[in-house]
Amino acid sequence: MKKFIEKYDGKTIEDWGCICSKEFKDMTSSFKRALKRTFPTAKLTGFKANHYDFSGFVEQDGKCIYISYSMKRGEPMNMRDSSCCGGVLVRTARDVKDYIGGHNNFCSFYTLKSCVERVMNSRF
Repeated sequence: MKKFIEKYDGKTIEDWGCICSKEFKDMTSSFKRALKRTFPTAKLTGFKANHYDFSGFVEQDGKCIYISYSMKRGEPMNMRDSSCCGGVLVRTARDVKDYIGGHNNFCSFYTLKSCVERVMNSRF
């Protein structure tokens, strides 16, 4: 995750308006690779770039976590933001089709690993 943060923290991602820019799609792919390195034994399911947001599931040890991030367009990325308006959303899910899941938890990219681990162990 450290390389991902170093690459994108403070960077303004190119905005192509009504379609996602290649830069945003590349960022999503980079995030997925960083997440795989952070959770090497987990299965990543359904990760995709939507319209300047991405989401997907982390499955590990029979537990499922939904992760979602919406980028603020036209502003530099703040990887320390843990608010509901700029942080990463993490919540429990019954399965990879559960988009409403448990309680919303927001964290920064810096604290994502510990947040996922905490949420994963909170309910199961």
